[in-house]
Amino acid sequence: MSVSTKLLNNPPLVTVASAGREDLEGIASCHEAAFPGEFLTLLGSGFLRTFYRFYIDDPDGICMMAIDRKNKRVVGLVAGGKPELRAAFMRRHILRFISTSFCKFFIHCRVRHRLAEHFVGLLRKIVRKIHLVPQEKYPPAPEDPSGTWSNLLSVCTHPDYRGCGVGKMLMEAFRIESSRRGYRTMRLSVHNDNDAAIAMYKKSGWTPVLTIPSGTYFKRPVGNEQ
Repeated sequence: MSVSTKLLNNPPLVTVASAGREDLEGIASCHEAAFPGEFLTLLGSGFLRTFYRFYIDDPDGICMMAIDRKNKRVVGLVAGGKPELRAAFMRRHILRFISTSFCKFFIHCRVRHRLAEHFVGLLRKIVRKIHLVPQEKYPPAPEDPSGTWSNLLSVCTHPDYRGCGVGKMLMEAFRIESSRRGYRTMRLSVHNDNDAAIAMYKKSGWTPVLTIPSGTYFKRPVGNEQ
């Protein structure tokens, strides 16, 4: 499946297509350029290749890329699919995640901060489960039946191509692929301090359905209505 269009402000022809293993180097490089200093980036290009290879290989995964055909480079990417895949990735690669995180823990404060967030979140789940503390006051996110929605986990555009419509192309390709697979809705989450991403999602037809201290959750039907 591919979608091609001329960028609004950029002459090269950019195509959005499904990614393969042969594209992992370019995908990792694009991610690193788009998200400098972010948690996954700090875990290194090797971990990024493992992460995106998982979504390429799994039949329930969606991994698509935007390619500047003239310059032969990956200039954007989007990944997601079945919501359970995120947990499945962690189960399969937990040892590598722990060892890589441990090595980076002493080098990058961002890694320490994110790991602390995960640890605190895990503790909260445990104490709520055994009823040591009351449930959170904010309501849970409304859930659609299992198997009816896809999860958009990551989308990014190379800094050299921002403002040219690449992000919009990628999100449209993800919507089309989700529809092709029989999903009725899509979901994603974003940190509350990511104003640019929140603005882009709202402009692209996504509706915020829940805001909690850790982030905002969005939902969008796979239909083309805005």
